[in-house]
Parts: sequence; C-alpha cells; structure tokens
Amino acid sequence: MLKRVFFLGSGFSKAIDNYPILSELVFEKAINKKSTINYYVNETILPLKHNFEHLLTYLASDMPWKNKEQKHLDKAFYSTIMETLSSLFMEYTDVSIKNIKSIYQKYKYLIDYFNKNSESIDFISLNYDLLLEIILQYIYNLSSPSEEQYNLTSSKMYKFPMTWVGLRYLSTGLTFGDDNNTRTNPQIIKLHGSINWFWTGTSKSETIFYKNLNEDYFHLDVDAGLIPYIIPPVMDKNAFYYHTMIKSLWKKAHELLKNADEIFIMGFSFPQTDISVRFLFQSILQGKTPKIYVVNKVDEGLKEKLVYNYSQIFTEHNVNYDFCNKNDVINEIGIFLEENHDK
Repeated sequence: MLKRVFFLGSGFSKAIDNYPILSELVFEKAINKKSTINYYVNETILPLKHNFEHLLTYLASDMPWKNKEQKHLDKAFYSTIMETLSSLFMEYTDVSIKNIKSIYQKYKYLIDYFNKNSESIDFISLNYDLLLEIILQYIYNLSSPSEEQYNLTSSKMYKFPMTWVGLRYLSTGLTFGDDNNTRTNPQIIKLHGSINWFWTGTSKSETIFYKNLNEDYFHLDVDAGLIPYIIPPVMDKNAFYYHTMIKSLWKKAHELLKNADEIFIMGFSFPQTDISVRFLFQSILQGKTPKIYVVNKVDEGLKEKLVYNYSQIFTEHNVNYDFCNKNDVINEIGIFLEENHDK
C-alpha cells in the first residue's frame, strides 16, 4: 500500500469550512482595537501599514535602532495581533464543531478515505486552526462509538508529548499527556503551532500545554499566564524555531515527506517568502521522486503563478495539477483517493 502524506496550507481550511486567510480578517480586527489603534496610526512605518506579513516581521524583530520604549510598544502591538488571531480561530472552531455533520456530508468521499486509511496516511499542517482535529474526532467517533472511546484527545493526534493544561489545577504526578497517552493514527504534525497549544514564551525548552476538543473547561481560564504557541506569518521565522519540540516536529516532517510515495499538497502555493517550507521540500528530493499532487482551488488567472512557484521547488519531478482550478476540488480529490485507496 502506498504511503501518503497530506501537506495542508490555509487554503485547505478555507475550502472545507470557509476559514479566513490571515491577512483577510486578522489585520483589520487587530488594528481597530482601542489599545493599539493610536500606535498603528501614529507610529507604524507607512510601507508596513497594509502589508500584514511585513508588519509582523518588523514588530517581532529586535532591530538595533529601536530604543527600549519602542521595543515594548512593538511587542504589545504584536501580542495584540496574536491574541486576535487566536480568538478569531477559536470562533471558527466553535462553528465547525456545531457544523461537523454537514461538513462530513459535503465532503464525505475525502473524510471517509481518511477514516478507512488511517494507518497509511499522515498529516503535516501549517495551520493554527483545529478543523482537521475536529474532522478526525468526528470520524473516530463514527468508527468507535462506545462511550469509553468517545474523546480522541489531542495528545493522541500530535507527534510529541505535551502537558494537558488541566494538570495545572490538579494534584497529580503526571508530567506529559493524559491518563491514556497511547498514540493513534492518523497523526498531525503542526509545524507552525496551534491555537490550543500554550506556553509562557520564556524558554526554548519549557513545557507546551494543550487543550482538548469537546471538553467543558475549554473556555475556562486554565491557561492563565500562558500565550498561544503559534508561529506567525513572518518572513524570518528562525527565532520561532528554537523550541526543542518544534525542532523535533520539523525533523519528523522531513522524515515523513522523504519516505512518502505520494504527497498531496492542499491549499498551499509555496509563496516566495516562506523560505523554511521551500527548503524543507527541496531537501527531500534527493534520490527519490515522490508523486506530487497539487490540490488548490485557484482562479484561472492565478494558476500560472501557482505553477511557477511549484516549478521552482519540483523542477525535475512529477507534479500533477489535475486538481487545481476546479469548483469542487475537495470532492474531486476525495473521489480519486477512494478509487485508488488500495494502490
């Protein structure tokens, strides 16, 4: 059986349940907060005002000419944008949990494929949102409906042990994971963090906490003093990759991609600024030629740019663009996978 890896960009969540691309909503909401609007209007460099990625890069960078006051103000503005981002995707999480049955009915072919072939697939995601986790939780319940197995905890879906945030308020000797930290397939490697991961932001080896789906405490203040562990869309991500666990995730992603027979890249266009991901894929193409399927609902006018970006990464490799520029591309790829699941 073929080993398949699904590499997910933000276009995946947008196609499945209309999640926003970051620059579409987060930027506008963040700058309109009373705590930051004056700083944005009066202090932000003009060329950065309408370029979300450049603005975040500038705010997160310790530029040598910034004085202490400006560094603090930039950090505050940056933190506001990150908190807005996390809150926004939490709102979408709530909606997706309520709508999961209709999502399943709409994309039944693809989701059924995930369910039937869990042992031979893996997910690598650049997304902070929890849409994929919600889908996997739903199909896990379909195949394991007993009350005892109902909650597919986050620790079973992610590739490294994190501490359940509820342990901050419990008297227990447990250190990592929950009381049943056995892994399950398929598993998710989230290279840019997640809105349900938290840390204090002080050390590259400190504990990363997680929250589960479908738990009553999910919106309680068990994460007091913590901030979301998400790597923002900045051009220079090196500073965010120092954490020991994030390094291990990128190494595991490299291993999975290198050993894959087929790679389905869904909703990702390989922008010129995402150097880390471009290097990741270029580094796996040494002595092996996996089949690459590009799954992207892109307008005809933008397809040429998409193909150009891919040609810079996969210049001598077999890339299939049959699943681009289709109105119902998710169902198209679902039908294809269902028909070819045992090959």
